Amino acid sequence: MSLKRKLVTLIIAEKVNIISDVTKSGIKKNEIAKKFNIPPSTLSTILKNKDDILQKYETNKGSTKIMKIFEYPDVEAYLQLMV
Repeated sequence: MSLKRKLVTLIIAEKVNIISDVTKSGIKKNEIAKKFNIPPSTLSTILKNKDDILQKYETNKGSTKIMKIFEYPDVEAYLQLMV
């Protein structure tokens, strides 16, 4: 019986923190992945999409929690107004 790792969902602000830790510190990427409790492959994906993540963060001032393209953008815009 193998133990599965619990799924960790990161908001954009957390991804920005991870990116800043990687760029500013001299810590190995494996150690940063352990610090944030994510697998190294997820860290690699975050770093691969670094430009897109930082652009979304700056555009929305960190207000969006997830990066997702919605099938019905009009409905999503209306729901954002209700919140």
